[in-house]
Amino acid sequence: MPTFYKNILREEERKTLRDYLDIDDERSDFRPDVRSKHPRWNDTNWPKDSLNDALLRIMPRGFEIEEITFRNDKIALKPHTDNGSIKGTKGKTVMFLLDYTPEAHTITFKNYWTGWAPMGVFFTKDKWSPFTYKLPNKNNEYVEVKDIRILHKQCEENPSDVKDFNVNKDFIQQLGNLISKRSLDRLAFEEQNKDTGYIQPGPRINDYQSLTHYQQSKKFDSQIHQKYLNHIDINDLHGLEIDKIFQWEERACIIFDREQLHCSSSCHKEKSFVTIFCHEN
Repeated sequence: MPTFYKNILREEERKTLRDYLDIDDERSDFRPDVRSKHPRWNDTNWPKDSLNDALLRIMPRGFEIEEITFRNDKIALKPHTDNGSIKGTKGKTVMFLLDYTPEAHTITFKNYWTGWAPMGVFFTKDKWSPFTYKLPNKNNEYVEVKDIRILHKQCEENPSDVKDFNVNKDFIQQLGNLISKRSLDRLAFEEQNKDTGYIQPGPRINDYQSLTHYQQSKKFDSQIHQKYLNHIDINDLHGLEIDKIFQWEERACIIFDREQLHCSSSCHKEKSFVTIFCHEN
């Protein structure tokens, strides 16, 4: 059962972790919509003690860490699971909430996916391309670009035809970097972030019948969709059932099973958090 813990982080711990996220180093992946870092648990050059102490407050018997992700998001993640990176394992997702504006939520569903994929899967009924991407336009509003490869070519060959974005050398380089990352073959998890903090996007699944408690004929509540989940096509929500809607609080923690379907709400403009994929002893 998903659990919400208030005030787990001390304020000095929250600030230390938040400051670490802003430092660009060899474990960083800084993009327009997401800034993330993936420190290795056994490394010593990051504020591991702050996380270790906070985890022990909720898991006093101890834990085993598989992966740590620091994130600052200006987008909202769609329905996905965090299934274990080690076959045969289940484990927990632990989220420490650092800051957000104006408000943020984590939404869990009563649906579970019991398959296996490194770091989980996303569920969508539409065809998905790794080259579809949300980028800030001239008004700093995030808009979806159907194919960043086409935009990159336009910026290089006919920049005056690009109306929505400020085309300059940095923007063209940024597009090139995104295309390079999104073009990578999907590697085994242990190879994905061996040298850098970059983790490839999870695979997309169209087979909703593989979810537990999926009811194909059940329509999703349109008012809840509009209030919390308008970043998701409502067709991707039909047949799913909400379990909990957690409204964020700074220094709080949310824990749920890694097999449980969950997503962000569409209410925030920006939010920062730490996600830990682990097993409780």
